[in-house]
Amino acid sequence: MFQGVIIIKFINQVFNGIDSMTEHGLTPREGQENLMLDIAQAMEENQVLIAEAGVGIGKSFAYLMPGLIRSWQTGKPLIVSSSSIQLTEQLVSDVEKVGQILSKPFTYTVGKGRTNYSCFKRYESGSSRFKKDFSSIGALQEAWGGEELTPSEKRGLQVESCLFNRCELRHACEFYTMRQRLAGRGGSSVDCLIVNHNLLVEDLRQKLSGRKGLIEEGHATVIDEAHKFEDVVRDALNTKLSHHDVKKLRRLVEDVRLKRFDIVSLERDLLDLFDTFYTYLSSKYGREAEYVLDNRLDIADVVHGTREMMNKVLINLGALLEALTYHDYDDSREDLYEETVTLAETFHTYLDSLLTERSVYWAVYEREFSRRGLFLCSAPKNIDKFIQKLLFGRGNSVILTSATLGTGDKTTDLKKYYGYQRRTLGLPVRTEYSDPQPSPYDYKSNTRLYVPREEIDVRTDESIESIASEIKRLADVFEGKTLVLFTSKRQLDQVDLLLQDKSQDAAWTLMRQDGTKSVRTLQKEFTDGGGKVLFATGSFWEGVNIKGNALSCLIVVRLPYPVPDPVIQHKTTLIPGTVEDEMMIKLKQGTGRLIRSEEDMGVVAILDSRIIRRPEILSSLAFGPMLRDLQDVEAFVEGEMNHYLDSKKITTMVEY
Repeated sequence: MFQGVIIIKFINQVFNGIDSMTEHGLTPREGQENLMLDIAQAMEENQVLIAEAGVGIGKSFAYLMPGLIRSWQTGKPLIVSSSSIQLTEQLVSDVEKVGQILSKPFTYTVGKGRTNYSCFKRYESGSSRFKKDFSSIGALQEAWGGEELTPSEKRGLQVESCLFNRCELRHACEFYTMRQRLAGRGGSSVDCLIVNHNLLVEDLRQKLSGRKGLIEEGHATVIDEAHKFEDVVRDALNTKLSHHDVKKLRRLVEDVRLKRFDIVSLERDLLDLFDTFYTYLSSKYGREAEYVLDNRLDIADVVHGTREMMNKVLINLGALLEALTYHDYDDSREDLYEETVTLAETFHTYLDSLLTERSVYWAVYEREFSRRGLFLCSAPKNIDKFIQKLLFGRGNSVILTSATLGTGDKTTDLKKYYGYQRRTLGLPVRTEYSDPQPSPYDYKSNTRLYVPREEIDVRTDESIESIASEIKRLADVFEGKTLVLFTSKRQLDQVDLLLQDKSQDAAWTLMRQDGTKSVRTLQKEFTDGGGKVLFATGSFWEGVNIKGNALSCLIVVRLPYPVPDPVIQHKTTLIPGTVEDEMMIKLKQGTGRLIRSEEDMGVVAILDSRIIRRPEILSSLAFGPMLRDLQDVEAFVEGEMNHYLDSKKITTMVEY
């Protein structure tokens, strides 16, 4: 009876919050209210809930309102995890807004994964070379927050293995300070912990090891942008080894003064093994080296061909671990000893997992196609089992939400609609499935979907001329204001080279994503006035949020089917529809960049002619009537769009 009264009081407070939203300049939306009540019930009953919320629903308010009320009642902080810095920053503002609505100033702490913080100890060690000298930890942290450091330099300076309480710089370190705040040390607990997926997964893994974590009994957790959570968990469980690690292992063994083991021979054998992988990959991918950077490359053939060599190295690694077990090291070298054992165990576990086929394995080149840039990687085969153990085995409420979670038919069976995420995330049997809440924006009136009547086989090099011509015609119609999404850097380069000549006299400026500028900088340049056409790939498929008429046309060159790398191939054996489901999620994310507010208008163009023969894909996209002729696009722009934009006098707003 008492519990029932508490639930009724909780739901009444949520309704009161909904009623107060209009007084604070927020537009009430039926979809948001439905979602909010589903989440409130799931939180109060400690359920797992998966919920898709279209662009503009206001899903952050839908989970913050009940989540913060519950935190208020129970004294246990709401934990919200996202995959992007942009959403993290927005959540801070939204928590403050909910506090105004409920007349309760909620407190919060923001935390990110260790790769988002600089480490002055790494800088002092001189393990990497940098263009600028930093006189203090403060100077480094200031530069880290700006744009003067390249992505490569940041990777060399980011927090790697923190000494925490043993580091003499900890009191001036942003990473250490963040961890202390999250743990509630040095002050009272907060109402909301805002973290990113990387930090949440790292914390959950530590708790599995018996350490204190963020999530305790009774906490409610929200996983926003949940469609990316599986990849984050895989990255967290990914073992990565390189030439640098081989050299480091030798240095550590020598530093702990383990003289009765032949580390020189082991180093030579490990380097020979790496060279075998490098030679194989060079012969297979050398001609297209710049286009395979950061891709997961198949190494199954070379693994099978080097089993004897790996067995030999594995035996020697076992001997090293045994020697370390009985090594009488100096107490002052305890940290070095533990680091040595950890690295030796990592090499041993990695090679053993390859030989026993217990993991999915691949190679990746980071930054450069060279021996130094080569990393050998592996991850567990059944990521869903790890997510079950990490996230769903505690009896707490977990809310999983995103604008793109479903891939099936939402009109029939919700369990089937969310089926792909149910399998990849290992959702428990008693998961609740929320009705997908569509975007409140008027897509039917404000948008059109254009597929050229001329069929373009975008998979071939012969299509480059047709792709470039179609992009130019659309860019001319919209006077720029066009974002072109590619799935291949090679194809982007080919079209860019051709269009540079074709666009010399155009009324718009051609831009491209080439890795020299951050996404934030490119967004700002794209919206700084004048018609722009931006060629992009990768990170521009999601997270980019441009409101207003700076973006009026979004072009998808090719349906974003995933590269059939070792991870995708393995997932296909577990979930036969993986390739289609992955494509649908990315297509929805990419095309969702066009309409970001109720006043936005524009055209999504898909140049891949395969979509015409895929009615289930077309029906899953929310855009207005499909056009096949460019004249109809021109008529839409000159008619409905220009009339509407002139009446509204839209200006551009960019959210970073």
